[in-house]
Amino acid sequence: MQNLTIGVRLALAVGVMALGMLITAGVLLGTSAWLVAPKTAQAERANELAVTATEWGQLADVQNQRQVIIARFGVQNPELKRAVQANIEKSHERVNDLQETLSRQIRQTGQVAAFEQAGKVHDDYLALRDQLSRAIESEDLPAIERLIPQVQQKGEAYTQAVGALARGLQQEAKQARDDVEAAERVTEYAVLAVIAAALAVGALLAVGIVRSITRPLHEAVALAEAVAQGDLTRPIQARSSDEVGRLLQALSRMQAALVEAVARIRQAATSVDHGAAEIAAGNQDLSARTESAASSLEQTASSMEELTEAVRHSAEAARTANQLASQAAQTAREGGQAVQEVTRSMQGIETASRKIADITNVIDGIAFQTNILALNAAVEAARAGEAGRGFAVVAGEVRQLAQRSAQAAKEIKSLIEDSVARVQQGGTQVQHAGQTMEQIVQGIQRVADMIGEVAAAANEQSEGIGQVNAAVGQLDQATQQNAALVEQSAAAAQSLRQQADSLLRVVSQFRTGAGDGGPGRLVEASPARVEPAAQHIPAPTRPASRPALAPAAPKPSPARVAAPAGASKPRSTPAAAPLPPAATGSASAKADDGDWETF
Repeated sequence: MQNLTIGVRLALAVGVMALGMLITAGVLLGTSAWLVAPKTAQAERANELAVTATEWGQLADVQNQRQVIIARFGVQNPELKRAVQANIEKSHERVNDLQETLSRQIRQTGQVAAFEQAGKVHDDYLALRDQLSRAIESEDLPAIERLIPQVQQKGEAYTQAVGALARGLQQEAKQARDDVEAAERVTEYAVLAVIAAALAVGALLAVGIVRSITRPLHEAVALAEAVAQGDLTRPIQARSSDEVGRLLQALSRMQAALVEAVARIRQAATSVDHGAAEIAAGNQDLSARTESAASSLEQTASSMEELTEAVRHSAEAARTANQLASQAAQTAREGGQAVQEVTRSMQGIETASRKIADITNVIDGIAFQTNILALNAAVEAARAGEAGRGFAVVAGEVRQLAQRSAQAAKEIKSLIEDSVARVQQGGTQVQHAGQTMEQIVQGIQRVADMIGEVAAAANEQSEGIGQVNAAVGQLDQATQQNAALVEQSAAAAQSLRQQADSLLRVVSQFRTGAGDGGPGRLVEASPARVEPAAQHIPAPTRPASRPALAPAAPKPSPARVAAPAGASKPRSTPAAAPLPPAATGSASAKADDGDWETF
C-alpha cells in the first residue's frame, strides 16, 4: 500500500464505504421487497375488508330497526312507511355493494366460511322481511304481529353473523400488522449487521491508511525540526513513492540546497562586510564635496533671486507703460471717431445748404415770372382804359411783391452761398483734423506696440530668469537631497556592516557537516577589512574621473529623501538589509573589489 498515492488510498477507503452503503441499501430494499411490502399490502387489504364488514354490520342493524318501525307504525302512517322504506332500499343497495366488494376479496382471507354464513343469514332475513312487507301492504295485522318477532330475531342473527365476519377480518388485520412489524424488525437487524460489518472493514482500512501516511510525516516533521535547530546533517531516506515519499525526497533536495546556500551566504556576508566598510569611507569623502557644492549653490540661488526680483520690477513697469499707451491709443481712436462724426455732420449741412440754394433759385424764377405776368397785366389794363384801372392797381401790387420776393431770394442766395463756402472750408479743416487724428492714433499704436514688445521681452526675461532660478533651486534641492542620501548611505553602510555581522552569526549556527566555521572566527574577520577603506578618503579628484558615478546626479524620489530620518535605526528593520545581492557568491564580490578601490 505504500506505493499507492494518498489520493488512491483515500479513494479506496471512500469506495469501500460507498460499497458498504450500497450493500446496506440493497439489503434494506431487498428485505423490504421480500418481507415488508407483501405483509404491508396484506395488512392494508385486511383493514379495508374489516372496515367494509363493519359498515355492513351497522347497515344490517339499521335495516332491522327500520323494518320494525314500518311494521309497527306503517299501517297507521303511510307517509312514514314510504320514507322509511326508501331509506331501507338505499341501505339495501349499499349492502349489496359491500357484499360484492367482500365477495371479490374474501377468498384471500381466512373468513370465507363466516362470509358465506353471513350471506345465508342475510338471505333468510330478506325472505322474512319480504313476508312482513306483503303483510304490511295487505294490512294483515295478525300476520304482522306474528312476523315482527321472527324478523327481529332473524335480524339479530343477521347482525351477529356480519359482526362475527367483521371481528374475524379485524383480527386478521391485526395479525397482518404484527407480521409487518416483525418484518421491519428483521430488516432493521439485517441493516445493522451490514452497517457493523462495513464499519469494521472501514475502520481497519482507515487505520492502515493513517499509519501509512503518518509515519513518513513524522519523519518529515523530525527533519524540519532538525533544520529549524540548525542541523543540516540529518540523513533522509524515502521508503515510498507516494506524496509523502516525494515530500521526503524534496526535503532531502532542500537540505542539500540549504547546505550550499549557507556556504554561499557565509562567503557573501564576508564580502558584504568588506564592501560596506569601503562604502562608508567613500561616503565620507562624497559628503564633504556635496556640502561644498550645496553652499555654492545657495549663494548662486540668492543672487538669482535678486536678479529675478529686479527683472520682475522692470517687467511690471513695462506692463504699466503698455497699459497707459493702450489707453492713450484708445482715447485717440475715440477722438478720431468724433472728428469723423463732425465731418459727416458738416457734409450734411453742406448738402442741406445746396438744397436751400436750389429752392431759392426756384423762388427767384417764380418772382421773375410773376413780374413778367404783372407787366403783361398792366399793359392789358392800360389798353382797357378806365375799365382796367383796378386791375392795373392789382397788377402793380403783384409786381412789387414779385420784386421784393426776388430781392429777398437774392439776399438768401447770397447768405446761403456764403454759408456753403464756410461749411466747405470747415469740412476741409475737419477732414484735415481727422487725418491728423488718424496719424496720431497710428503713432500711439506704434508706441503701444513697441512698449508691448518691450513688456513681452521683459516678461520672457523674467520667465527665463525664473526658470533659471527654479533650476538652480532644484539643483540646490537635489544637492541637499544628495547630501541627505549620502548621510543615509553612510548609515545604510553601517547598518549593512551590522547586518553582515548578524548574518555571519546566524549562518554560523548551521552545521553542514564539513568546513563549519565558528561564530568567533567569522565575526572577527569582518572588522579587519575596514582599515584599508580609510586610505581612500583624502583623494577628492579621483571620483571625478569615474563616469560610473554620473548617474548619482538625477533627482531622487521624495520617498528616498525622507528616508534619512529612519536610517538612524537600522537594527529595528533587519529584513531591509541588502542580502540578496550577496547570494551571487564570493566570485562576484571579489570582482567588484576593483571598483570599490577606484571609488
